[in-house]
Amino acid sequence: MNIRWLVAPLVALVVVLSVSPGVAGACGGFFCSTVPVDQAGERIIFTMDDTTVTTYVQINYVGKAEDFAWVLPVPAVPQVDTAEMTMFRDLERLTTPQYIPPRTPDCLRRPIPAMAAAPSARQEGSTTVLASGEVGPFGYHVVTSPDPLDMVRWLRDNGYQITDEMIPLVKQYTDDGLLFLAMRLKQDQNASDIVPVKLTYESRLPTVPLRLTAVAATPDMPVTVWIFARDQVQSLNYTPITIADSEVRFSPFGGNDYRQVVVKSVDQAGGRAFVTELAQPTMALRPPSDPAVSLLFMQYPYLTRLYTRISPEEMTIDPSFDMVPGLANVSNVHDLSSKPAPWNCSDDGNTFKPVADSGPPPWMMAGGRYLQQFGQGGAPKGWAMFAIVGLTAVALAWRGRARFGQPAAAANVPVVRKPAGPSLARRIASAVPTLHLTPDAISLLFLEMMLLQGFHEVEHIVQVFQRTVLGIGTGAGVLGSVFDVEPVHLVYNLAFLLLLGGVYVGCRRDRSAIPRNAAPVMTLLTVSFFFQGFHTVEHVVKMVQFFQSGLNGTPGIFGYWIPVVFLHLGYNTALYVPVVLAFFIGGFHHSSARLLRSMVDVRGNSRRRLAS
Repeated sequence: MNIRWLVAPLVALVVVLSVSPGVAGACGGFFCSTVPVDQAGERIIFTMDDTTVTTYVQINYVGKAEDFAWVLPVPAVPQVDTAEMTMFRDLERLTTPQYIPPRTPDCLRRPIPAMAAAPSARQEGSTTVLASGEVGPFGYHVVTSPDPLDMVRWLRDNGYQITDEMIPLVKQYTDDGLLFLAMRLKQDQNASDIVPVKLTYESRLPTVPLRLTAVAATPDMPVTVWIFARDQVQSLNYTPITIADSEVRFSPFGGNDYRQVVVKSVDQAGGRAFVTELAQPTMALRPPSDPAVSLLFMQYPYLTRLYTRISPEEMTIDPSFDMVPGLANVSNVHDLSSKPAPWNCSDDGNTFKPVADSGPPPWMMAGGRYLQQFGQGGAPKGWAMFAIVGLTAVALAWRGRARFGQPAAAANVPVVRKPAGPSLARRIASAVPTLHLTPDAISLLFLEMMLLQGFHEVEHIVQVFQRTVLGIGTGAGVLGSVFDVEPVHLVYNLAFLLLLGGVYVGCRRDRSAIPRNAAPVMTLLTVSFFFQGFHTVEHVVKMVQFFQSGLNGTPGIFGYWIPVVFLHLGYNTALYVPVVLAFFIGGFHHSSARLLRSMVDVRGNSRRRLAS
């Protein structure tokens, strides 16, 4: 059998796993004098200091005052205050992206009507109340509990309207070690008294709790985030995308389809992405009129505005943000007035056309986002992993027809057979009667298994380190949260179970494939096979829960008692340690290294013969 057909898929898999998106700035916007500013959705202002984050949240609520309840997960007990709506209005005025289209042809011009001038801690059950008080029109409590159901019970008993749909989300946040700030209107207040809330708490990274927002969100809900910091900011776990001016189409009278382009571009990037609409030093922007915003301009040297449109089914991950020094500034002004007008005299006012020579073609931008989505991870990379493992088996069958898929005697490979017995191991081995791998094939498949699961183990270790040591509640390992979704985990575990099963059955049928210590190697593989089998069952249950709830990070079987991040690190360690021991005890590290060296030598000899 030609050994390179085993190694080539392994190398390809390592390449796929190592793909990651490059850092990219982004720009886009709409013509603010003709398109109204978004008022519905999430609008949040963050300020980032070394150890604290301050959040200004605009609350949109329509309904009875007694039905109002606002629950927000926070990493630490916050200082609670109120803010003014004028902060958001002033930032919209200063940072809203503006497109200036080409001059409208004379034959299409019409008078524009004049516009009016703009107006200037105690314990209660297992729930601990860490702080409480009143601020502005609100009363509030900061609570925590190891039992999410008890916390929900406490919130309901104290007048907070917590729906059944919110209960699984509460558990996800408590598993991440977060606290809850619960606010409601005081008895003498009404819905018209609701004002933005200001929260200051110990944390390093701003995070938007979109998972909780998904309960009442609308399709393609706009999310606008302003972040004051020392440098430009990007999302750590949502894809940064660019929208070229050439992708936006204009009507003859100043309208454009920017918002629709954002929806389409975010979908192309996998459903979770942010456009950087502005990234500038604060001193380069126009002076603000709101006193609170003016103070932020003096305190922080840099302002970033990020924007996305996202639907409830995509709100399975909370976006976190951090500074990324060295990125180019992004202006919110897109001046296309010097470009040729794209309209003809026969066009009507509802004709939308792109402006020529204003950037790369839209198909190129779309293709780049699809590549970003693949490189970022998620289902495409999971299916690629599954396909590569499958292609490994196909390559073995195709290239080793005389020795793979045939009776072992036909390949002159001695086989040690024992009478069939009632043991589980023999029943598993007899389930695939035609599988007869050569010793070389088993060695290289064992190496592939070691590398695959080794990378996966590192992912889980990094994830635990992020959450417990670095304090990143949404830490999702090396590849990031786009890869950290239930379908990908299930695909990987099924693929690894097949790979482990192939090595196990191959060694069981041909003990000569194990260089040394065959008995302990088979015992270790049996232990690993048991844990991986149960681990896969756990992920099947998590997948069923995922389809039922639409939420990522479902508890599975034992996740109700053990935090999921620690539970699955335990599963992967329990199955990987026996594999590592078997690999070295059985001498597979020597046999696989010898095979790789021989492959290199054969290739070198072939090149020398061709050269001569």
